[in-house]
Formats: sequence, C-alpha cells, structure tokens
Amino acid sequence: MKQLHISKDLSLPLDAVTRRMAILAMSGAGKSNLAVVLAEAMYDAGIPWVAIDPKGDWYGVRSNESGKGPGLPIPIFGGLHGDVPLEPTAGHLIADLIINQRLTCVLDVSEFPDRQGMWLFLHDLGERLLRQNREALHLFLEEADEYIPQRPGEKGNLLKCKGVWQRVVKRGRFRGLGSTQISQRSASLDKDTLYQAEVLFALRAAGKGDKDAIEGWVEYHNAASEIIDSLPTLADGEGW
Repeated sequence: MKQLHISKDLSLPLDAVTRRMAILAMSGAGKSNLAVVLAEAMYDAGIPWVAIDPKGDWYGVRSNESGKGPGLPIPIFGGLHGDVPLEPTAGHLIADLIINQRLTCVLDVSEFPDRQGMWLFLHDLGERLLRQNREALHLFLEEADEYIPQRPGEKGNLLKCKGVWQRVVKRGRFRGLGSTQISQRSASLDKDTLYQAEVLFALRAAGKGDKDAIEGWVEYHNAASEIIDSLPTLADGEGW
C-alpha cells in the first residue's frame, strides 16, 4: 500500500490527501519546509495538489534542497517567478484548468495589487473547486489566516472569501478536496475551521495567543497536554 513518507519515522496513509490537516508554527520554525515535504510526497504518489501562496516563496519547489538542481516540474501562476501572470478575475478559469487537467501547481497571489483582488480570486477559485471537483486534490493553504481569519477586520471581498474557504475545509472531502492550513499566526486563524483539522503538526510557538490556539486544538481532540509546555523550546524543524 502506498504511503506518504514524511520522515524516517513518519508516514501517512494515502487517504491523507483528502483529509484536513494543519501546520502551525512561528516564523522560521520550519512549517513551510514541512508543507513542501508533504507536497513532494503527494507528487511522488501521483496525487495532484495546489498551493495557495500569499508569500511568494513556493516557487522553490522547482529546485532541489541545495537550490542548484531541479525540483518538481510544475507550473507556477502569478508572482515574481510565475510562468504566466494571475488576474484577480481568473479564479473560475484557473479552477476549471486544475479540475480538467488534474493539475499540480502553485498559485502565487503575492503580487496582486491589493488584498481585495486576492480575496476575489480566492473566493472564485474555492467556490468553483467546491462545486465542480470530484477527484482527489489536496490544497495547501499557506498563510491561511489572511483569508480564513478569526476576526475579519476588513469589508469587501474578505467575508465571502472566508465563507467559501470555511466550506472547502469543512465539506471538501465529499468533493475529493483535502486541505492543509498553514499559519505563523495561529491566534488569528479561524478556530472553527482550525479545529476541523484531523491532523495537527505543531512546531515551535512562543506567543501566548498562538500557544492558546494550539492548546485549543489539543483539548478539542483530547490530545496529550504535554505538547503545549514544550512548544517554545522546539528546535527548527522539530515538532509534534
């Protein structure tokens, strides 16, 4: 049986691609590296995935670990390193392309002129994926707190964008959609959506609000309480 090999002593079952996961850690603790390892394992297993990238650094998946050789031969839409640009109104079009071609890709939304445009694009993308997708597809939601926030502080497209991605996380599995919420601002991520995650990767976290968010997940899922006390002392790349 195929598995997703994450490290020497950790493998996940293949059906993790349609499950709900989350990676929480402070900046520099290794959460994006872990997400890329997951993505590479899914690619090796022949499972398509999409990374939503508000930071503009997922282009690195096309290089190997040293940065001097090739990585995954996948297209990048948008951003400074994109093969083709992204427009705020192209969410439905890109979703159709992903669904019809079973496409693995990075959607770099870091260079949109404003966040209203980003939220419009993500709303349309999520809505179409939820409506039309039927086969296994995993979604890496980098900086998820920017479009699934605990307390939306802006009007316009954010509220409807958050609503769509709440439904994608909660109900996506019935449409073949799995998700990994990734955030360095755990306190700012919507807790109702976060607690839907069946698997949590908790790396180093020092802020009280961020530790409280992880503790909330631990209590909700009856996990070991010893996790919380160790969070500030974890080394880079080390986690529960």
